[in-house]
Amino acid sequence: MMAEVIVAPDAEGRAVAFLKAQFAARGDSAKAGTKFPAKGSSRFVQVTRAGGISNDIAYDAPRLIFICSGESSVDAERLCALTRGLVLAWARLSDDVTRVRDAGDMAYVPDPDSGQDRYQFAAQAVMKMSAI
Repeated sequence: MMAEVIVAPDAEGRAVAFLKAQFAARGDSAKAGTKFPAKGSSRFVQVTRAGGISNDIAYDAPRLIFICSGESSVDAERLCALTRGLVLAWARLSDDVTRVRDAGDMAYVPDPDSGQDRYQFAAQAVMKMSAI
């Protein structure tokens, strides 16, 4: 008999899918993914899991970092503010998460290689684990 194994959900994938759906619903041209595109959309949100905690066997609480790029520092800041608002409302807007907490306010972090304007913030989401 094999023991039941509990695994964490794909937090990055869920966050990317959520943001894509929310941007599309609002008619926003921003894109989202786990890696910045080599070329293409300058309005882009990169989602990266940066650890997190599991307080019990039923829930995972990943810490996610969202890096937002734009045409200018103002555009990047506005995209970051929108993304942060959406992420903090994630638990009310979908069934993927049960709670979201702020884990780091917005900060200006221009890309050192390209000089592209970017802002970032962090959030901690609580998601149900799955049995496999």
